Amino acid sequence: MVALAFLFSACEKSSNNGTDEAIGVKSIVWNGASDIAVAVQIDDIENSTRSNASGPKIPSNAHSADFPGVYFTWDPKQKDVGYLKVEASVFEKYRFFILTTKESNKYFDFAVIPQPGQKLTADNCYVFYIKKVTDKNINMVFVSEVKEKTNPDDPPIIVNPPVVDPNGCVSTYYIMSGPGTKGVVVDPKSKWNLAGGTDIKTYWSNTISATNPVEWAVMMGITINDQKAQWVWDRDDSWEYGISGSQLVLGAIEFSLAGTIVDDEIPFYFACDNAAIVFVNGKRVACTDFAFTGRTVPETIAEFGFSDADIDGQAWQHLYKFDLKDYLVENAFNSIQVIGANSDDNNGMYNKENNPAGLIFASTFSVKTCNE
Repeated sequence: MVALAFLFSACEKSSNNGTDEAIGVKSIVWNGASDIAVAVQIDDIENSTRSNASGPKIPSNAHSADFPGVYFTWDPKQKDVGYLKVEASVFEKYRFFILTTKESNKYFDFAVIPQPGQKLTADNCYVFYIKKVTDKNINMVFVSEVKEKTNPDDPPIIVNPPVVDPNGCVSTYYIMSGPGTKGVVVDPKSKWNLAGGTDIKTYWSNTISATNPVEWAVMMGITINDQKAQWVWDRDDSWEYGISGSQLVLGAIEFSLAGTIVDDEIPFYFACDNAAIVFVNGKRVACTDFAFTGRTVPETIAEFGFSDADIDGQAWQHLYKFDLKDYLVENAFNSIQVIGANSDDNNGMYNKENNPAGLIFASTFSVKTCNE
């Protein structure tokens, strides 16, 4: 997370034309019913350790001078629920931010990040439904934490937060590549020539299911709304993200985990052509097989990097798994990052005609959300 005092001291005030020059956002107008029609609800987590309201305040029915590009309003009065409207360009600078509400002497955190399939308003904004958690009024709203994108050229995010299926006091989380993707599902009609005309996704899947039949069957059995994990790669359908420099593909899953995990174990399955490393809450937890030369597998995102020497040419043929439960934090915001890379075709080529690439992963777990 970025320290707020440092971040906001760098922001410029709005110019005369109503545009904040630091982020490039314009003053937001609340459009009532049409904005509410595209609002999505985000989960809350009670912050029992907070004792003060430190962070840029967002006045009701107004903008925040310290955090440009956001607007908060009650519907219709303070005793009711709230709506947060965020200019889409805010998420070009920030991966997400935490909105904290105060109800009496209690604080509740909402992780603000675009949701799978979320629609934009006519004026290019996202709208989030901010519920009342207690029977008290929401008497204060402020931004308590932010996470900036570390690099404007960050690799494309191909996965949004997990699909959550609530059922009474238990919610089931489905984390998988494919549904809600911002990237692309690998084209089954790839021009890459395979014996018998087999498409590349079927070829990968058949190879892995032969080497890891039980695990592959379990992973492909993880299904929600008739969706299951799919092979994906970068959102431009270019297959250009390879080993050199920042040419990587990133699956980023960031979500609030409100409640107690029910499962004794949470298998997380993943495979990649050619190589992948999985980080949970910033710490490396698993990877495909590597032929590392003269150095160790990076432990944190900050240390991360691939080179051609790292690739095990046979790793793509296998499915890997680890126990995700060991690394998730209950009643907190969690992030899972799956970073993949493709080796070139020995001629420096990274594209679907010469050298297609794919990443696939899936996991599911249940969370108890009440005391019944």
